[in-house]
Amino acid sequence: MRSFPTSRAYRGRQKTGGSGVSAQTLSPQKPGFAEVAVGCLPVGRSGRSMIKVYARAGAVRKSPASRTNSTIPRAKTTSRQGKTPPVVKFPDAMRIFILGAGATGSLLAQLLDRQDHHVWCGDRDPERARRFLGKKSPIAIAQVNARNLRGIVRAAKGCQLLINASASVFNEIVMRAALRLRSHYLDLSSHLTRNPFHAEQFRYAKKFEVKNRAAIINAGAAPGLTNLLVKRAADLCDEVLSAQIRIYESSESDDPISQWSPVVSFDEAVSHPRIYRDGKFKLAKRFSEIEKFRFIDPVGAARVVLAAQDEVATLPRFIPMHDRRQ
Repeated sequence: MRSFPTSRAYRGRQKTGGSGVSAQTLSPQKPGFAEVAVGCLPVGRSGRSMIKVYARAGAVRKSPASRTNSTIPRAKTTSRQGKTPPVVKFPDAMRIFILGAGATGSLLAQLLDRQDHHVWCGDRDPERARRFLGKKSPIAIAQVNARNLRGIVRAAKGCQLLINASASVFNEIVMRAALRLRSHYLDLSSHLTRNPFHAEQFRYAKKFEVKNRAAIINAGAAPGLTNLLVKRAADLCDEVLSAQIRIYESSESDDPISQWSPVVSFDEAVSHPRIYRDGKFKLAKRFSEIEKFRFIDPVGAARVVLAAQDEVATLPRFIPMHDRRQ
């Protein structure tokens, strides 16, 4: 869910995604609920973000004796033939190519470089990418158009991991490039144009499995971190009725601004929100189901509305939801 303040400063956006989304505010004090909350302050810029996830249990939380350990268990994944896919091993230091060296891709590149990985980037505008990375950065940048499959393969030749930090509309092109390179793959979100309720990346799952390569999708903050928080909360419950996500983001400006790609931000604003209720996927009205939700301090109460989120297209496929509302 997202909020749109009426004051002159364009400050907040809150969004809801996940399965069984409802306009009802959930109280973590009620029995039968597991809560996971994360708050952070971005370094070097004004603003704040907060993610709050609830998984509603059908009975009570799992007892300590019923848990094998306190860590997040591995997801039970099987291939279409019902066999467990082979384990993919990663070296300590990898050769990593990042397509898209904007605000997100450049930060990823710098973090991975500090961890002693060999990193280089590709971007359609190398000069702009260099400004993001810094003039003194040793990370190389190649001019690459994300629409050009052969160009991506040439620029990323020799990489062990291809990170797609470009717009999600290029997901399938970049996945095909990773398959040609026989590299692992990671992206940040789904485009959901073929089917608004089914991530397009799933079409390539079998191909990556055959090559014994990992493909990690929706590995951003939302989606990404939100999915992991829902999984963690679900593991604390005996039964999950619904998963409800509330995200708060705040920035201040006299003019409308975007904290990430303006194109992606606009696309999300004009798209119909996806919801999953009563065992069915549905499209809801934009900015509907207004509710007043109380985030943990220092945010407090804020108005939230439905917004298009990718989590709805993935969570119900991996976490059984048993919402019995009529």
